[in-house]
Amino acid sequence: MSIVRLGMKYVNILHILVIGAALVYIGYFQDKSFKPIYYVLGVLGLAIILFVPFPTLEFTNLRNILYIIHYIIFIPGFIALAYFGLQKKLTKETYTALGFVGAFIIIYHLYKLITRLM
Repeated sequence: MSIVRLGMKYVNILHILVIGAALVYIGYFQDKSFKPIYYVLGVLGLAIILFVPFPTLEFTNLRNILYIIHYIIFIPGFIALAYFGLQKKLTKETYTALGFVGAFIIIYHLYKLITRLM
């Protein structure tokens, strides 16, 4: 069980307006990105602990696998991204990849939000 419980519609909106938008922004502006955006990503990485339920180690359903991915990949990934972004140690390829990942997050969660609203 997570500490803070959000409905999936709000989770989709958070991914669209904050996470996806931040990654697209960083991908577009690259090393000229506004410094506080990296702090936002670091906080978002740590906030996963509040919003995503702690997974069991069973790979029996997709939702639990998504929880595992959030804890194993996204928490350290966002923290590392925040650190290396603040140090300006990201490569051009990383910025490009972040832009595409952000666009994918926006498109996927927009699709999921629309299907939930219908």
